[in-house]
Amino acid sequence: MKLGNPPGDQGSVLIASLWLMLFLALVAVSVGVRTRLDAQMMSIQLRQQEQREILESGIQIGRFLIETDPDANEDSPRDGWYGARALTDWVESEGYELEIRDEDGKLNLNRASADQLRHFFEILSTRGAALETDPADLAAGIVRWRGETPSFGSASTWKHKGQPFETLEELLLIENISPRDFASIQGYLTVYGRQGERIPRINLNTVSEEVLEALVMSLASDDFTKKEFLRALTAYRSRQKDSPAPRYFSAADLSTAPLLERIGVSSTVLMVGLVNQFLQFAGVDSSYFTVTARVKDPVYRPGYVSAIVGPTGGRAVPFQPAQLTLSGWAFFRADHLQIINWQEGL
Repeated sequence: MKLGNPPGDQGSVLIASLWLMLFLALVAVSVGVRTRLDAQMMSIQLRQQEQREILESGIQIGRFLIETDPDANEDSPRDGWYGARALTDWVESEGYELEIRDEDGKLNLNRASADQLRHFFEILSTRGAALETDPADLAAGIVRWRGETPSFGSASTWKHKGQPFETLEELLLIENISPRDFASIQGYLTVYGRQGERIPRINLNTVSEEVLEALVMSLASDDFTKKEFLRALTAYRSRQKDSPAPRYFSAADLSTAPLLERIGVSSTVLMVGLVNQFLQFAGVDSSYFTVTARVKDPVYRPGYVSAIVGPTGGRAVPFQPAQLTLSGWAFFRADHLQIINWQEGL
């Protein structure tokens, strides 16, 4: 007589089968979870890469806007490249912004004199910057770092570089400066300027009020004349900001009589002497620019990229107002702007 499997063996087989089914189910779940995670990671990487590509494209768009400025010798807030705008005119994605500012609206850290720097820091202090370092000591630390000996400031035994600043961040290495001081002053300063110049040159149309005041008040003249000139300059610039048809300063205004006539100041002997001094620092043409592309609500890194663009060799080639390209006629600056500094972050 044929006998079946004992009941105990059948139970063991059933238990083993259940364990096998459970194991296979766990494997299936694990594979499914891993597949979903891989898909999510790939999606994140693709979106992160897309965000980076849009931001990097924004830098190139900004450079193109500057290079296609039809009047490269006179730069002002009226120019199409100046200021902030949405990137939706060039890219399909929403939430991206492009901002372009010129570096010639700032005070050159390597070319400003000790007195100009001291006046500038004093002005910032009076306007609520709350510098933790005394303005005279801060200015003295900067010029010592460059290898010069200031006529003011506390005595120092600090080891100084003795060379020009290469980046603004080098300021954090000088004597008597705090991170708070650096945060307060960095937006007004630059290390970029035309090759061969030894004095700071500012764009009269874009320079900040603080830098403009520091330059004027550091000139050799009486305070009354300097304040009168500064008041007229500031008032004229303010009117242009609010005007629907602004008349910014042009190259034709960069001599004494036309400038005084434009701002409505009498040509006294003292005023003429002051303006003659001032004009050696003033221009209306910018050479270096900060181009920043950012996403308003960043989810991935980088949330912004920022580049300094400028000429590699100055404007040796005359400006050509119309050049034929493969896509038609276009305007081009002769700068051949290159990316000379790059930053990114959240």
